[in-house]
Amino acid sequence: MTRSARDLLPARLSGLSRLSGREDELINQDWFVRNRHAVNRRLAWLQNKPKGVIYEKRSPLHRIVINRENGLIRMYFVDPKSVDEVHWSGAMSALQLDDPFDLSPTPYNQAMMLTLLWQNQPERVYMAGFAGGRIPSMFYHYFPRAVIESTDIDEDVFEIAKNFFGVEYDHRQRVFLEDGRMYLEKLDETSAYDFIFVDVFRGTGFSPPHLATVEFYELCRRHLRPGGVVAANLVESDELFGDKIATFASCFDSTYVQVDRTIVLFGTNSALLDQDDIVKRAEALQAEHNFSFPFVERAATLRPLDEVERLEQLRMDGHVLTDTSSAAQSISLQADDPLFYNVGRNDLCPCGSGKKFKKCHGHG
Repeated sequence: MTRSARDLLPARLSGLSRLSGREDELINQDWFVRNRHAVNRRLAWLQNKPKGVIYEKRSPLHRIVINRENGLIRMYFVDPKSVDEVHWSGAMSALQLDDPFDLSPTPYNQAMMLTLLWQNQPERVYMAGFAGGRIPSMFYHYFPRAVIESTDIDEDVFEIAKNFFGVEYDHRQRVFLEDGRMYLEKLDETSAYDFIFVDVFRGTGFSPPHLATVEFYELCRRHLRPGGVVAANLVESDELFGDKIATFASCFDSTYVQVDRTIVLFGTNSALLDQDDIVKRAEALQAEHNFSFPFVERAATLRPLDEVERLEQLRMDGHVLTDTSSAAQSISLQADDPLFYNVGRNDLCPCGSGKKFKKCHGHG
């Protein structure tokens, strides 16, 4: 994993920087048209599927359900004991069949695209928590030079992302079966990203604490390019919510937040952006890419953390989490939690520790 982003590019795209601006633009437009058609072609078989559950599988980690809701495809990680969709957690991924690049069904994915306000031509992106591959697919489409590397600990999502969300795997779209933190720890110190996204959840809404400690975010910082951004998706139902905000904010010179049904935090060591600059950058990006979701409106709600009084208070009251913090180690997951239903002793523990179940929550 020591090759540069350019080393990983397909030959046809690796030489684009040598072309004139006009030639570059024409080739990019050709790519956008071809890729959109290719995605639509891969998703065409879903158009006539009935409403309701169209796919279900019990993986070693989750009960994975794909549900069609009119023109929407949604992926759920479901409590294995539930049969009523009322008890389903929030969708892990969602796609509109009439426009696979419209992120309107998932506000937190729209928010994660705001990383572009700091770096408008990303070359290398890392995503911890792949699921349906929605954010990786967006960068793959809109930035034909970018290399996107992702990790997930459930191998079943890779085939599901391909079949139900139109993901294509190649030299630019690379996915690894590995814990998100362990993957970064194995990288060469010179390997760096423009953006690092952290969006790791289980079906019960649980997010692993080892992906939210000071040590983890320091690891992220070591693998950020100058001006790079870390974006982390949090939910307020997390019992460590305030502590996670405090930890994140302690690790970056500047912390921003975008609030909707979930909370997305942005950490960077770049200088703070003022509101006028944010909107101007968003308008320029919208004019260039013609995003089919309200990118400018989403950007206009981005705020420095200390300007959001409720969250700033949680930060002030929270405790900074480290790998040895008692709070991080005593997260209230019992061995009979639905998360562990029917998990094999030699399977990876669904809590996200990276250990086998028999050496983690299944040790009793």
